[in-house]
Amino acid sequence: MVDEQSRKTAERIIQLMPIIRKTITSETFHGRKDVFSLVQFNVMMILLEEGPMIMSELAKKLHSSKPNLTMLIDRMYQAGLVERHNREDDRRVSEIALTQFARKQLRGKAQELEGIFQERMTQITPEENVRLYDALGVLLEILPKMQE
Repeated sequence: MVDEQSRKTAERIIQLMPIIRKTITSETFHGRKDVFSLVQFNVMMILLEEGPMIMSELAKKLHSSKPNLTMLIDRMYQAGLVERHNREDDRRVSEIALTQFARKQLRGKAQELEGIFQERMTQITPEENVRLYDALGVLLEILPKMQE
């Protein structure tokens, strides 16, 4: 049985999801001539943080089916964003890894996003900026504990 505080927290998370999506994706991935999409960006960030991984692990982290992920990885491979390597312990299994090109693109995107967010923060007061920074720190501390 879920307690009242957990229910209220879940409601807040649900309320926050579209706001975060809109804040992050408007003008940052849509209508731009990026080398990669938001979904591809998510794949690249996982591979950057965790290193090469097999498709089933990546599919689990993305909450995606392997067939959908295979099509996505194929497009990323054709764009030069990922490479496939056979595992030495089992040549039937391929690991997906970022290319140097992808790493360079991610660095550029990170700088672009930082600039966009800095510009957006001019719309809030310095006190709100401090509160937002503190709140994001709390989210970064707690949300990883909620992952499967």
